[in-house]
Amino acid sequence: MIAKRRVITKKTEETVTPLGRKARVPAIDNKICWVADALHGPIPISRIEKSLISTTIFNRLHNILQDSTVCFTFPSDRTSRFSHSLGCMRLAGEVFRNGVLNAGADDRTRFFDLVKQELLAVDKGDQLTHDRKHFLSGTSAVQELSCKELSDPYYASQLPARLQAEDEYAYLVVFQAVRLCALLHDVGHPPFSHVTENALGDIYELCARRTTPRKKDFYEKYSSFNPPVTKFHEWLSGRLAESLFDEAIKAHSLASNEYKYILIRIKHLTLDILASKSPFHKSLHDIVDGDLDVDRLDYVARDLVMSGFSKEPFRYERLIDSHQLVCPPKMKDGTENSTGFAILPSVRALSTIEDFFVRRFQLYKFVIYHHRVVKFDALLQRCVRSLATDYLNREEEPTTHSDFLLCNDISGLWQVLDKNTNDFSEKQINYYIQWDDAWLLSVLRREYLTIKAAREESHGVKTLSEIRLEELLSNKKFYFSLFKRGDSFREVDLAFVNALPDSFSFPKLKKKFPGQPSAALERLQKCARTLRGQSSKSNDDPQFGQAQTGGFFLVALFQLLDDLGRAGKRGMEFVAGAADDLKKREHLADAILIPKRIKPGVKSDLLLINRDSEVIHLGQVSRVASELRQAELFFPPFFLFLYREGDFESAELQKLRQTFGKLLANRFLSWTKWKP
Repeated sequence: MIAKRRVITKKTEETVTPLGRKARVPAIDNKICWVADALHGPIPISRIEKSLISTTIFNRLHNILQDSTVCFTFPSDRTSRFSHSLGCMRLAGEVFRNGVLNAGADDRTRFFDLVKQELLAVDKGDQLTHDRKHFLSGTSAVQELSCKELSDPYYASQLPARLQAEDEYAYLVVFQAVRLCALLHDVGHPPFSHVTENALGDIYELCARRTTPRKKDFYEKYSSFNPPVTKFHEWLSGRLAESLFDEAIKAHSLASNEYKYILIRIKHLTLDILASKSPFHKSLHDIVDGDLDVDRLDYVARDLVMSGFSKEPFRYERLIDSHQLVCPPKMKDGTENSTGFAILPSVRALSTIEDFFVRRFQLYKFVIYHHRVVKFDALLQRCVRSLATDYLNREEEPTTHSDFLLCNDISGLWQVLDKNTNDFSEKQINYYIQWDDAWLLSVLRREYLTIKAAREESHGVKTLSEIRLEELLSNKKFYFSLFKRGDSFREVDLAFVNALPDSFSFPKLKKKFPGQPSAALERLQKCARTLRGQSSKSNDDPQFGQAQTGGFFLVALFQLLDDLGRAGKRGMEFVAGAADDLKKREHLADAILIPKRIKPGVKSDLLLINRDSEVIHLGQVSRVASELRQAELFFPPFFLFLYREGDFESAELQKLRQTFGKLLANRFLSWTKWKP
């Protein structure tokens, strides 16, 4: 809810514009609107931001969970993308403001020269010309603009003290655009966010052959709606952001042409930043989506607290305050970065930076990649994909949709898509505002009850679709994790190494993988020699074997494959084959393999500013990137979930882990075409 410091009666006043015309504009007063947030406290918002937030499109984010199915395991972590977006907006504005405030005088001057050039380029754009004709009254041209047309008390509070008067207008336009980019960056997420987005991608591949009218309909809609070079939610966010801006400008129909023209400028600058249209826009977009961005700063701090993992939130104030604008970025060796400018954190906040990346790693290790969270994400994605497959394989024509109601079956998932990408119509918006987590859960419940009723009527047995839906919706346990923690995965790792023949020579893998680093091969061979002959019970300390070898052998192997560009599907081929072998050998009803490689989230080449305003790499002053890369070796590279009728005993799971390790080794040898 948006709170106000005091209640003030709405009124308007007449003002004389620079063109000599009288216009009705909102009366200037001293009120600032605030939104209460559990993490950041009161967040002040501008009038433009309030007009975008107070829409049905943006308020849909109240019903989109930030972390998909995490709340099924950590019930208190029900962070919505609404609160996350507000937090990102607040942090993005602070990063930009501090960057300008801490910049040298010459860097600020050069930067605002770039900004003014960009605003001139925006003015000459065809789309802005179209908006001027569509939204501005009269035919007179808008003269030179200044801060007085913005007339928002919040802006006055955000002007850096060292700013030149002639740069204030340009600063406020970019400041507002950066905040709005952060506010709107997630507005296009589908129900349950990335899980459903991945399912839509799977469904699109399924429909490539277009063998039924329904497959053809879905394929054409998805192809025309989502360019292949853009993530689905990012493309939709840009489309929705444009619609939101248009509605906001229409809502100010009584405002002066000057004020509406500023809104149009901010609109197109925000859209260009969201799309990273040029190196200039990309540098601003990095504040929201970069190596150390406000998106991650907000969700890491928020999720650690909301999940109950941490009682104290991450204190990021020193990091935010340390940001500095450099234009152009000069490396310590004297070379200049070609991006034009950058807003980077200072080395003075190094301890906070290191703490952040350690906390991010812990969040993924203990919360986001918790074995139950991974399982529920997998079940949801497979349920959506299964229901969509059943629907699309039917020979009937596509379902006829209402003009304003979202369909109550799985086809509603892509009802929001439309072939006409030039106009996000009112009908599509009607669909979109219903397109949330609650809607998808209601569809899944309806499908589950339908399947269950049909099975009971026919006295049949439960299908995998019913089993998966029941576990997802009721939290009953049907699927068991083959391993949950490092100590149990070690049994798979040991069984894999011990199953490799004595004649297996790692250096000979260079024939299979040309260019493979010799040092990495030697490390693998040393790891294998250390592990070979060990038993999973050879020491009371479950980390004993990993400590001796520096982590799991299989993780080191996958890291090596990553470095060679053989990650993803190709690198997981032999693992998927071993999972199928285990399923057949043990007569399991189902086995779900989920690759989940935990990543450090930071590289040694992350850019920082030193005390001399020179750009340096994180690796020059910190070992946190290499330490987290090493910590990655202690986390399983995949999960395997098994289902059959009846529970698995602890001793039986241990035997299955050892069997799976041997099957994995056999598949690996076959995959590498190894011959003694």
